[in-house]
Amino acid sequence: MLIAFGLSFIMAIGLCFAFTWWQVSSSEQHWCSALQTLTQHKVPRPAHPAANPSRQEGYVLYTEFVKIRGEFGCG
Repeated sequence: MLIAFGLSFIMAIGLCFAFTWWQVSSSEQHWCSALQTLTQHKVPRPAHPAANPSRQEGYVLYTEFVKIRGEFGCG
């Protein structure tokens, strides 16, 4: 009886780990898809950032998304 309980407990833990791995893998694919969409069009570096600060902010966001995409291994 104790052996059956121990085996079922081990199987439950294994299923939890498998489900967690599957969820994380699925989540990473969704993040990669989102990052690919956000970085598919290159944002040029503004020539005069002080003249148009919003372009500088857009460029900074773009470079951060590209960096994160590389850290995730999304390509």
